[in-house]
Order: sequence, then C-alpha cells, then structure tokens
Amino acid sequence: MAALNSLDTYVFDFGAEMYIWQGKEVSFNDRQLAVRLARTLWDQGYDYTDVGFCPFVPIKDGCNNLKGSRPEWGLFARVNENLETSLVQEKFEDWSNISREIGDRDDIMRETSRGHIAAEMKTKVSIKPEMVACDVKLLRSERLQPLPLHLEGHNLWRGHGHMYDDDGRGLLVVTSSVDTWYATDKNMVKVEEPNQGVFHRSETYVVRWKYVVSSTGKWLASKSKPGSDLKSAVNGRERTAYFLWAGRDSSVNEKGASALMATEIDTHGGPQMTVHEGREPAAMRQCFGGRMLVVDGKIGKRDGFYSWKLFCMKGTSSDEATLYQIPCESQSLRSRSSLMLLNGRLGKIVVWHGKFSPQITRKLITEAANKIKEEKPLYLGFRSNCKSVEFSECEEGSENQDVAEGIGRIRRTKYMSLLETTDDKLIPPRAWHLLPSGDEFISQELHPVTEFPSDEEEKNDVEFFPLVQEQFKELMQPAFVLVETTEGVYLWQSEVGESMKGSGKRQFDISRRLALETTVNYCKEYRSDFTPMLIHELHEPIEFTNSFLVWMESKKKLSFEERRANKPTSVSEILSTLSRLTYSIEELRATPLPEGVDPNHLETYLSQSDFEKLFQISKVEFYDMPPWKQSKLRKEKNLF
Repeated sequence: MAALNSLDTYVFDFGAEMYIWQGKEVSFNDRQLAVRLARTLWDQGYDYTDVGFCPFVPIKDGCNNLKGSRPEWGLFARVNENLETSLVQEKFEDWSNISREIGDRDDIMRETSRGHIAAEMKTKVSIKPEMVACDVKLLRSERLQPLPLHLEGHNLWRGHGHMYDDDGRGLLVVTSSVDTWYATDKNMVKVEEPNQGVFHRSETYVVRWKYVVSSTGKWLASKSKPGSDLKSAVNGRERTAYFLWAGRDSSVNEKGASALMATEIDTHGGPQMTVHEGREPAAMRQCFGGRMLVVDGKIGKRDGFYSWKLFCMKGTSSDEATLYQIPCESQSLRSRSSLMLLNGRLGKIVVWHGKFSPQITRKLITEAANKIKEEKPLYLGFRSNCKSVEFSECEEGSENQDVAEGIGRIRRTKYMSLLETTDDKLIPPRAWHLLPSGDEFISQELHPVTEFPSDEEEKNDVEFFPLVQEQFKELMQPAFVLVETTEGVYLWQSEVGESMKGSGKRQFDISRRLALETTVNYCKEYRSDFTPMLIHELHEPIEFTNSFLVWMESKKKLSFEERRANKPTSVSEILSTLSRLTYSIEELRATPLPEGVDPNHLETYLSQSDFEKLFQISKVEFYDMPPWKQSKLRKEKNLF
C-alpha cells in the first residue's frame, strides 16, 4: 500500500469485487471520471485465462470458468482515503492493522518488509488501530445476578412466597402441584413417589409445575410470617410451566425425545424451558421442597449401586437445597463446602465439613442427611430391612474411619486444602468471555448460576461457587475466558484443533494476543500482587478448578509431552515472546512455528540480511514479483 498517494485514484479488481480508491486531494471531475471508467471495466467481465484459475467460483469449476460476466452478488464500491472498510483492508497483507497486532516499534519494524511499509505510511496518513485490548475498568462494573425467570409476563425469581415483580408490584407465588416424567424411546413414564425429585444423569425429564400468582396489592417486597398459610391468600388463576431437564450424560436423542413428548403432556399451553444439570433455576428446585437429588447412571441400572457415594450441596434455603452426586475421591473435596458420604448397603452416612464451609451449607447438608437417615430410600442403596442408619459428622483434618474407607486415603495435594490458612479472604469468582466482535475486542461476563451478596456480613448465608464448568464448554470455540478467583487471575484457553490454518489461525493469534494483554492490564489495575497465568483446557491446576464446586476431569489420556507443553504459564512471559518481530531461518523452518507467526508469509519475519542471504534478492525485488512467482520461491527455499 506504499504506492497509494492522496493525489491519485486506483482501481482494485478482485474479479467478484472491485474498489475505486480515491485520494483525498483528487478533484471532483477526476473522481467522476474514475468511477465511469471502472464501471466500463466491470461491465466487460472477468478474465483469468492468464492465471488458469478463477478464485471466486466453486473449486470444481475453478479451472474451467476462466472468463465470463461478473456474478450478480459481486461488489462494486468506491472507497475514500482514510475511510477504508475492513473488507478493503483485509485484501492487503501489509495494511496498517499490523500496528495493532505487534505494536509501535518503529526501529525493529523497519527490519521487516511489513514494518518498512507501515512506517512509510505513517508519514502520509493518520492510522488508528481497529482492535485493541478490552478496557479493564468496564469489566469491574456491577456484579451480574442469575438470569431472571420470566413466565407469562412475570419475573418469578425463586418461584415461591412473597416477592415483587420488575415494576415493583407485590406478588404471592404458591405451588399447586408438581408432576415429573422421564423419557424412554417410546413414551414418557410418570415418576411416582417416593422417587419424585430424583434425577438420573443419563436420563431426561419433564417437570410440570402448576402454580398460582396473586397480587398482594403492595408495591414493596414483604416477607410472610412464620407459620402463615400462604394458600389462604391466593386469589389468582392457576398457571402451568414445563421444565425440560437434561442430565450431563444424557444423549442428544433423549433430549430431543423429551422435548417432543412434552408437547403430548402439555394440555394447558404452558411455556417450556430447557434446563441443564447444575443450572436449575430456584423455581424448579423449590418444586421438590429440598428433596431434589441428582445421581449417576440410568434408571434401573445397578452399577456401583451398593458402593460408597459422595454428594455435594447446592442451594441457600431448605426449599431449594439440592444434592448432586460427584466422584468419590480426594479431588472432589472442597475446603469451602460440605459433602455427604453415603453407603446404603452398610447403612452409614457421614457429613464432612471443609474448614471454611459456610454456615448455610453446613445446615442444609445436615438436614438432608437426617432426612435420608429417617427415610432410608431404596434408590440410594438402602436395604428394605434396614432398621437404623449410623450418622456422623467430621471436620476437615479430623476425618473418621468411615471417610478413610469411603474415599480412601485422603491426599491433601489432590485438592486445594485450606487447613493451614488462618483467614479465608474470599473473592467471589467472576469470569469474562473475551472475543472479537466486528472491529472491537469485547468482554462478556458469564452469568452466575447462584446469587452472591454485596454485603460482607451476609457471606455466611450463601454458597461460594457461582459458576459451573459447563458454561466454559458451551462458548464458541476457540474461547478465551478471563477468570478472577480468590487465588488469583487466570486466562483460560479452550482446546485448539491442530488443523487451524490460514486466516482462521491468524484471527486466533490476534484474539489470543488481545486476551493476554487484557489479562495483564486487569492484574495491573486490580490484582497487582498476583502473576496472571495462562491455563489450557484439560490442563487446569487445582487452584483454578477448586473455585468450582464440581470440576469433572477429562477421561482423555494425556501424554507427557502434552502435559509439559500445556502447563500453566505466566501471561507476561508469553507476551514477551510474541513481541518478537524477526526470527532466524532455522526458527521459521521449525515445527511447530513460533507463537503468533503467520504461516502464509514466513519471509516477512526475516531480517533484511537473512532475507537477502536466503533469496539472493532484496525485499523490494521480491514483492515486485507476481504472487505466483513469490509462492514458487518460498517453496524452493523451504519457507512455506
């Protein structure tokens, strides 16, 4: 682009696209003349007979349709100097966008062809980078709350008791009835008591919730009096909603079957909501009055039925409390939570409390354990003739023999034990998805699945795990997520396929650089005492995974080389390696290539002396050649 001049007009013909670039000092008459001449050239059609390949037709016809009229979807446009669109800029490898990718380092940039051109352009036009790192001050805006539950014009929040709508109107929500079905290959089977509220991970369920919403006539939120009969105040019509619950291990076919069969059950025309395991809205969890339980496997299967089982607790009230079965191993322990260990065959229940488990979690899991002790449900492996259940509690660091038998030898190094910590200065985990959007690099905060209070005094009344692992897996790949936890700041990077090439690889490198810069800037602004770390999917350290109540490790076997290559690395160190603008011939021929290097234009990373040594010509002479000859030279010199 160094040839562009404010006094001239240029026509760039890309076959299906034609752009008339006009300098800002070109007269009006010359502008009009250039457009008319370009229109004449456009109407003459395209001709690629000298090249032997047409770039904008299907590949199978690329060598046949070498000449013809322009396609109807083609683009004919006029572009003014300094107002070039991104569609025009991306046609040129040496456009000024290189300044936002590698920064302003004029002295070093002049050693490369791209740097030379960009430096020359700075004397002619005012260049503004299109994309920069996120403004970290915007990330620290007001903390998000869980997504609201809007049903038939009302935000039902927790789905029970007194509340107020978005407009401040007082409401009273009372549950009329709850029915549950699970999907089979042929039909829906209704779940009968006492299995109501029990969900198997390999199944899909439909929960029908009938409720009544009444207006209280007040415009402020009020609380019901202890022991009052809420149904006596109900005066609204009965409504119906359907929750389509999908277990983590359920198949796509089962999820589709439950959605189809829900229409057969729906005789009331109520709204349907897909609910993923671990992200059930409070309105659904309260349907079961603290008896909701998620267990492994399918209904009727007995694999591991009589062995020890480990459960964690979610919820902040007795009505919403939910138990989730988790792997029975040391990795599942959390110093900021309480767990329940159960063996129905032996008739034993043990509640384990982490050192910094909040009071509400301790209370709810103990209540749930006492309910199970009284009811001795068969679906948890208790024998029908079981007369009594042995119940015990223990604190982290003082585990009893039953814990040692159920989990095995407790290895504190397998989870982040806080036994040696005197004061847990909790920072609620937050996460932001960092991604390009148009010409900007933006952040989108992940919504928490549970509330977290702003008042320090209320921290004993909530759980400390507002995010779930599945939120990361559902992001558009490849993904970069900035995560702040009590233990520090991390940039989580999703697994990247080895087949990424060309423009996709280039876009990935740009997004990665901007995500790294955003992470460094965030630490400088808010966590200056901590070194931000880049962590890769499947290779997360326990300091990161223990910020989640449950983090399921991949079953994929990783080689020593993979673990070594993807170990946590300082973000600052990676940025320093990406700052290099020149590489040796040997480095550019190595596999894999250095971080951030564009594989399509390796010669641009050579210094002037190395370039002339390899190609026996100057960079100016090289780029004066037609593209096909440049490509041929790259291959001859093994630089492609």
